[in-house]
Amino acid sequence: MEGVYLIRDRQSGLHKIGMTTNWPNRRRRLEVGTTTTEIKFVQCKDSRKWERVLHSMFKHKRLPQSEWFRITEEEAIPKMNWLASKTNQQMIIGNWRRAAAGNYYRRRRSSSGNWYTQQRSAHDIRREQEQILESWIRSQEVQAKTDARKEAGYWPTKADPNKIEWQPSDPTRPQFNIWIPIAILLGFVLLANIAGNSDKEEPKPRQETKQIQQRAQSF
Repeated sequence: MEGVYLIRDRQSGLHKIGMTTNWPNRRRRLEVGTTTTEIKFVQCKDSRKWERVLHSMFKHKRLPQSEWFRITEEEAIPKMNWLASKTNQQMIIGNWRRAAAGNYYRRRRSSSGNWYTQQRSAHDIRREQEQILESWIRSQEVQAKTDARKEAGYWPTKADPNKIEWQPSDPTRPQFNIWIPIAILLGFVLLANIAGNSDKEEPKPRQETKQIQQRAQSF
């Protein structure tokens, strides 16, 4: 597992920014969990390049000839999150194009930002197109059956599915009940009103009540 790591030495409080191509093994060698504490690990390709980038950001706080820095987690974690946002880019895939030789190709960019060319044979492309066409045909057939149930014809009765009668539509098809969303909306309105009433302040005492209290205290 390749990536860049940030750990803290428990005794000195110093932080180390390093790279590795095998984080589980490197983690054991750094004695993470005993003498050091793992702060963050960002899995990425080109980890050596990104390690140099982070080192340059904190070069003014770096211990000479080492990967240890006099920095805080508040300083380092935002930089590690920035690194994660840069390396975890979405894959970009171009459209298939046909080369002069007859084969198909398209350009792809991986999550690490590297571009490469993907090639496929004409047979694979044709098979993929046939699968897409078959999927579209199946969806049209399902839609046609759904629409047919809305039309008049001989349909099973709702009381007895074994009995067939001429009806305006299939009574067994799912029906949209408009009262369900209305009831849900009314429920939300009612809850909002209850919450609003509970947040209102209690009514202030009337002026007459205050005068009576003042008179009572004067005696």
